[in-house]
Amino acid sequence: MPILGTPRKRGTRPLSRLVADQRQLNAILARTHKRRQCLHGAVKLISERRQLGPLLGGVIVPLVLRHEVADHEVKESLIVQSRLDWTIVRPPKLSNGAATGEFRHGNGIRSASLLPTLARADVAAFMLAQLDGTTYSRRVANILR
Repeated sequence: MPILGTPRKRGTRPLSRLVADQRQLNAILARTHKRRQCLHGAVKLISERRQLGPLLGGVIVPLVLRHEVADHEVKESLIVQSRLDWTIVRPPKLSNGAATGEFRHGNGIRSASLLPTLARADVAAFMLAQLDGTTYSRRVANILR
């Protein structure tokens, strides 16, 4: 079951709702005997933030997005501790552009851009591909253009 965030608008439910939603999703998947889950995560570790470049990884994520990243950390820990077969996909800033199919994935990859972005459509395509694959089973996949 792929899960991909949409742009947040003023007045929508708070991001801390991510944790409650993840608990509910884990319960539903367990109850329906669905084991595979692929979801959008957040780049949270210092070493992973460096791949996003100095602006996004060094300033925006730790200072501006600290509460959102904290919510993602709790959500991810719920997934890792579950018995589900999961893949956490950590993209840079999401854009609404058309899919290009031009992206890299793995660990230790770095962005060449000061403020990297990736189209939601590209992230969604990658996540859907992971539902049938085992390359990132119970692992994290970083994805960049």
